Amino acid sequence: MFARTSMDLLTSKRLLDEKCQTIEQLKDIIEELKLRHEKNEQQLIKHIGILYNDLQQSKKKLAHFILKYQKQKKVNKHESIDYQTNFYFDSLMNR
Repeated sequence: MFARTSMDLLTSKRLLDEKCQTIEQLKDIIEELKLRHEKNEQQLIKHIGILYNDLQQSKKKLAHFILKYQKQKKVNKHESIDYQTNFYFDSLMNR
């Protein structure tokens, strides 16, 4: 009986040691996963910042192009009116 109790204690101690090692390994794995997650999160935040800055620059360029187009449209309209006016006066003068 003593041998069996001693054997049971040794087996229990071995199992407990194995479980403790497993728990420590799991803690290490969890910690590593947390670090990876934090690193990925920081990279994503950095990438979002870059994309946001690119978007702001694109918006500025687009606004510039729209303004330029509107100005060119006004110039073209005035040139067209000037051309029509000159054509009209020229036709009156040639009569």
